[in-house]
Amino acid sequence: MNNYIIPVVKDANGETFPLHVYLGGSLQKDASLVILMHGAGGDHYHFDSVVPELIKADYTVLTMDLRGHGESQMKKDQDMHVSFESMMNDMDTVLKWLKDKLNGDTRTRVVIGGLSMGGMLAQACAHSKKVTWHALGYDIVGVIAIACPSVNMIWPRIPWMDVYRDTTSMDPNAMEAAREAIILSAVDEHGRQETARAMDLVSNITLFQSLRSCADALPPHPPKDAISPMFDANPLQLPLLLVTGAQDEHTVKVMHAWQQLNDQYQIDSQFKMIDNAGHMVPLDAGTHLADAIIKFLVQ
Repeated sequence: MNNYIIPVVKDANGETFPLHVYLGGSLQKDASLVILMHGAGGDHYHFDSVVPELIKADYTVLTMDLRGHGESQMKKDQDMHVSFESMMNDMDTVLKWLKDKLNGDTRTRVVIGGLSMGGMLAQACAHSKKVTWHALGYDIVGVIAIACPSVNMIWPRIPWMDVYRDTTSMDPNAMEAAREAIILSAVDEHGRQETARAMDLVSNITLFQSLRSCADALPPHPPKDAISPMFDANPLQLPLLLVTGAQDEHTVKVMHAWQQLNDQYQIDSQFKMIDNAGHMVPLDAGTHLADAIIKFLVQ
């Protein structure tokens, strides 16, 4: 993977920060583009065992350190606003840059996905950026959701997300607990070490804003707990790959329900549950995840 640094506007004041993106694989104009985004507190290295398999299968692969994560930071001790909207706007800048780099006047097919927050952000892009990206020369043709809920599913829900939805200020103790929980959500010891390494690069403010953004992306909580799975009025209609680890207690239930709703709505969707993996699926079972993605892309 080649590393590129793209100046991205931080906020309305026009100040920029360096967004680190990583591009590899086939640069042929007709190659499909696979975009993979990490979760809250992560970075692009979390896909290190996934990307080489996709490249070998002749796909163009784009990963990045989302704003406030990894190397995509302001100067030391400087935080920035992190939200799905700001991260999607960063993606606009990246895709403009990439189209220029590819000298592409042909359209590019995009499959966008991610882990946890990255999977929810991918869904948000598929909903909100379809027209914008089409104008840039890209067509979103599929979404890969790894260990995350549907942003259109009213029920069932992941309880901690509703806690953040109702929280207006950051509690440092809660952030330390969140860090520990995310690290322990990997089953493999190397995965836990890698999760901790990436987490050390992220400030409490960025982590809080990231988790709050996940919560805000969900539909409002129903007045009372529903009995059966339920979508809002606008479920994602693109082909979907849903993947989770069998040992991820938070997402197994919601992703099963998501697939059940997809079947009910006749949405083209595949569900893969990977044994011996927890929440950090790319770290616990990267090659198995890559196999599932390639099968999805081929179909």
